Amino acid sequence: MKKIYIFFLIFLINVNIEAKITEDILIKDKTKLLKEKEELLKKEYIINKYSWIKDVNIKAKYEKNNDNTETQSIGMYIDQPIFNGGNIIRGIKSAKLKKEIDILALNKEKKEYIYEILNNVLIIDKLYIDLKTTKLKIQSNQIEYKKKLELYKRGLLDISFISILIIEKNNLENIEIDIKTKIKQQKMELEKISNKTYEYIKNNFEYKKYTSKISLKELLENSSLIMNKIEISLKEKEETINKYNLFPTVNIYANSEYQKIIKNNVETRKNMNNVGIKINIPLSVNKVNQYQKTKIDKLIKKTEWNLSKINLEKFYNQKIIEISSMENKKMNLLNAINEYKKLIKNLEEDEKIGLGIKSDIELLKKEKEIKENEIESYKNEVEQLYLEIHKQIIRDIK
Repeated sequence: MKKIYIFFLIFLINVNIEAKITEDILIKDKTKLLKEKEELLKKEYIINKYSWIKDVNIKAKYEKNNDNTETQSIGMYIDQPIFNGGNIIRGIKSAKLKKEIDILALNKEKKEYIYEILNNVLIIDKLYIDLKTTKLKIQSNQIEYKKKLELYKRGLLDISFISILIIEKNNLENIEIDIKTKIKQQKMELEKISNKTYEYIKNNFEYKKYTSKISLKELLENSSLIMNKIEISLKEKEETINKYNLFPTVNIYANSEYQKIIKNNVETRKNMNNVGIKINIPLSVNKVNQYQKTKIDKLIKKTEWNLSKINLEKFYNQKIIEISSMENKKMNLLNAINEYKKLIKNLEEDEKIGLGIKSDIELLKKEKEIKENEIESYKNEVEQLYLEIHKQIIRDIK
């Protein structure tokens, strides 16, 4: 019982943490919606927890017969189950399981909002990286243009090479304009789902934990599988409840009724109080069918859990393969950058003794910068892949 309490308390703490995060970056309407759902969750838990308590009925009645007898009555009636093979306790435990499922479902919804925002942030990050790459390519183009223009003036190069560089620069400048437009559009998309700007989220929101490395074990222990596991436990409880619904139940009943009867102008008053115990023996085909149905429901949930686990493992392994590919490409780029560094160093040494060409060194430095920026692009793609894995997480990793 103590373990269940601690487990339940951890869920509540996680919900409070996530609530604080989402309130900070979500638009007000979504924050309001989540709070309303939290309140609804609390009310539903109370309803489910005390559903075994039957209503106390108060009835008032007036009737007049053909013989002019008038009867006025008012009474209070109680018919409450006190034993049903342990189903009262099982019902309370089922209510707790339902609340745990609802908390996880709400937490999942909150995280989906966060993932949607972070996905936009990473897209904007990538656009800024592409923008920097394009600017570096324009700068590289201009260095090469000056070098080839000098060669053309000396009669060592055909004019077509100059024309190609002018066209290339024009295309790059158009790409730069397109990227800047996309950045503005993507920021507008972000504003639809967040009350904070891209710059604010980048500087103030701890989003790196949503794009960090994660093991398969961590994924399986914090994904929707935990919610599915609780759903299986709930189905097991429901199966047992429906089983014991086929057994006799013991009810305590009580009523207190006051009557006033007027007949032939003679008034009679009565106070009737009854207390008793009764046993109900159900003979119901529907209850038998309901019990059999819950047994099938439980088996379906277990099969669905196994299939979800297999699919989640496949999904994770596929993403890890993609991440590994990106990391290998990044390593290749690092090797290329090291080659550029060596070549630049050699040319700078040659320049000191009058053998090196300055424009060649400048061009190589720009190419090195472009490759370094490409590494940032690969890093961004890896972050996006990890975010896709984190999207399967519905609670904070312990």
